Amino acid sequence: MEALVEFDPESSCGTAIRRLPGLFGSFTLDQLDAAVGGAGIDRGVDLRVLEAGQFIRRDLGFDAASQVYLATAKGLRWAQVLDYLMASPDALIKSPVHPQGRALIVAFWHPVENFTSADLEAPLELPAGSLHEVLSLPFFTRASASNGELSFSMTSTGRSNAAVLDRAWREMHKVLRSPDVTHSAPPSAPSHSAPSVPYSAPSAPKTPQQPLSPSHHHLAIFTRGLARQFRPRGRGKEPILAVKGLDLAVQRGELVGFLGPNGAGKTTTMRMLTTLLSPTAGQAIVAGHDLRKDPRAVRRRIGYVPQSNGSSEESTVVEELLIQGRLHGMSKAATERRSSELLAQLGLLGLEKRLSRNLSGGQRRRLDIALGLVHSPEIIFLDEPTTGLDPQSRVSLWNNVRWMRMELGLTAFLTTHYLDEAEALCDRILIMDDGQIIAEGTTEHLKAMVVGDTLVLRVPAEYTARAAELAGRLEGSFGLSASDGLIRLRVPHSNAVTPTLLRALEAAHIPTTSFQVNQPSLNDVFLKLTGRNLQEDGVTGHDEPSDHFAAGLRTETVDA
Repeated sequence: MEALVEFDPESSCGTAIRRLPGLFGSFTLDQLDAAVGGAGIDRGVDLRVLEAGQFIRRDLGFDAASQVYLATAKGLRWAQVLDYLMASPDALIKSPVHPQGRALIVAFWHPVENFTSADLEAPLELPAGSLHEVLSLPFFTRASASNGELSFSMTSTGRSNAAVLDRAWREMHKVLRSPDVTHSAPPSAPSHSAPSVPYSAPSAPKTPQQPLSPSHHHLAIFTRGLARQFRPRGRGKEPILAVKGLDLAVQRGELVGFLGPNGAGKTTTMRMLTTLLSPTAGQAIVAGHDLRKDPRAVRRRIGYVPQSNGSSEESTVVEELLIQGRLHGMSKAATERRSSELLAQLGLLGLEKRLSRNLSGGQRRRLDIALGLVHSPEIIFLDEPTTGLDPQSRVSLWNNVRWMRMELGLTAFLTTHYLDEAEALCDRILIMDDGQIIAEGTTEHLKAMVVGDTLVLRVPAEYTARAAELAGRLEGSFGLSASDGLIRLRVPHSNAVTPTLLRALEAAHIPTTSFQVNQPSLNDVFLKLTGRNLQEDGVTGHDEPSDHFAAGLRTETVDA
């Protein structure tokens, strides 16, 4: 089982991988042991797996005692998947290569509800009868016998656990196939919608895409292969794929941020999830209902706050709320009670009779949020909620979003181009670019993908070359640039080398006019992943084609 320990988040090797983001740059094996806790890692098996699997790499050191290591991009992304497995309350089995975990994934994709042990043993290349003991409660139950052969079905516990393992296995495949991760023997990409069965033969039978199972309904949002294509009218014009096969899983009560530059696909995704735009491919469950089969049920259970103001300029605040409630089928009395609650909770008391056009920007956005909450939805979608607001109004709106999550228990899905907003509000951040999610995780996990702190110092222009030479001597420094008195470089641990650099500059009689230490930011993460700054394009607008351009487009279903 040595080759499988990296898939088990509870093994010492899996625990070591999960601790990599918290080590912030280079580390020794003693530091890794301390992070793992207990007896630490096995310096034989675990270290061999971590290095051979390219989860860590050697950095500095002249011998084993002084060897320093760095987490790789693969290691940091793998840590996110293992953390997801550990954090999920539905994952009683937390490893996709555990015998029951493997059986759960195969059963999850079986085309019919009932199956025999042989149905699962064949794709797993296991001897006949070897799964009889594995197919037991609480994950499997015996079904009616068919032709004298015992059959099984999955319990609700099994389906929930399988859904978590299926997502984790997919994410592991994405990491293994990622172009920014190198492998000595890269795995072949699966040729069907389900990931290859853990350690199955290459000739395992293909699994056609199945309908979303009931086990996905415990999530607030679940999508698989969600896509939106726009095709320009006329012959010979290439289609525009705004969103490319999106896989999402948002837990109930989670506050998720969607971060990306102009044109990334954020608003197109938001409009699909809120039933305002039909997907051209893929499947989705939103608030427990199929997005494509039952959009009306989805709309009853979600609230939507668009980028632009949703209220009429000629209506008063209370008129807007009453109209919205009645449109959702609420009685007049229920709408009035709910409106009074929201006016008080969102700081709009005393403004009931004021026309919307006479509200300030912050007040109008709070009214938009009230309109999205009047029917007590399960999920609230917020599309660029603070764009155009002054700093004080932005902070006030942040507090309103926190209140929705903490007091109402809502699931919130937020798109933004403000880095500080994503960091301040979100449990988890999805970074989107070119219609795809290129990274996801907590703020800490994402920042850990960027190794080192940035030192920025300014000296008189005539000292540039000498100051750059001294800065370049710092242990572990990299990315040095110097121009006209401005010097930038990255170092693994700024607190360890900053005093050394300042003393060296003082000894060389080089005056320092400014000195700054910058911790990794989400923009650094985006820069690392794409080579561009997140905010190069300025304020984010709608990422689907403009209305004028859309007049010359038609939609086309692909791989539906």
